[in-house]
Amino acid sequence: MSELLLDFGNSRLKAALLENALVNYIGSIDTDATHAWHESLGQLLPHPPGIIWLASVSSSPRTQSLIQFCESQWETEVKLISIGDFLKHLPTRYVASQLGVDRWLAMLGCHVPNGTASLVVDAGTALTLDVVSAAGEHQGGYILPGLRSMHEALVGATSLSPILDEELVIEDGLARDTATAVQLGPLRALAALIHEMLATHPEPIELFIGGGDARYIHAILSQPYTKVDQMVLQGLSRLVQLEKS
Repeated sequence: MSELLLDFGNSRLKAALLENALVNYIGSIDTDATHAWHESLGQLLPHPPGIIWLASVSSSPRTQSLIQFCESQWETEVKLISIGDFLKHLPTRYVASQLGVDRWLAMLGCHVPNGTASLVVDAGTALTLDVVSAAGEHQGGYILPGLRSMHEALVGATSLSPILDEELVIEDGLARDTATAVQLGPLRALAALIHEMLATHPEPIELFIGGGDARYIHAILSQPYTKVDQMVLQGLSRLVQLEKS
């Protein structure tokens, strides 16, 4: 029987099925909508799941509501992931109680224990950048406003109208219209930070980028990187398999 992997964020619930060590992404649900979004989860599933693994950064009441729905709908166990229970798989020098489970799972899903360190960039509502050593220990990182948050801040403080354009054209690195300048500024700032983190790291390091806004970053990066879709769900999958090994 397949196992259901759930990534419960602030506004979306993402789901995947883990079957025979393969992750099958089955969709996401907008949990900000007024409809009964719990029921929408059942419509995504082709069959009742086995154990449900849940990573949540949503509020406690919303998380408990989801757990209660899953347990009553399918009469199955829901494992709510707490980092402290699994640190043996990815120890951290960060204050563990302050490390978001989504951030930790993103690192677990990207870092490959092959003797090379990792820089994991998750471009979502917030931008997080985290370094994992070659030995597999989280060294720390940074949190920035997400690209959309940076743009919305401009709207609130100025009369500018920001956009996010996947087809951003950059001729020689400088913008020559306001819409491009508004988009390019945050992207250049992010690229500079990524470059600085890669250049100053004392050991070889691989770059991984994921998150909903990862598609906007490719236009400004000269460094090679691996794009990882659904970082948190990939991390959940790896956690389940590590727990079984």
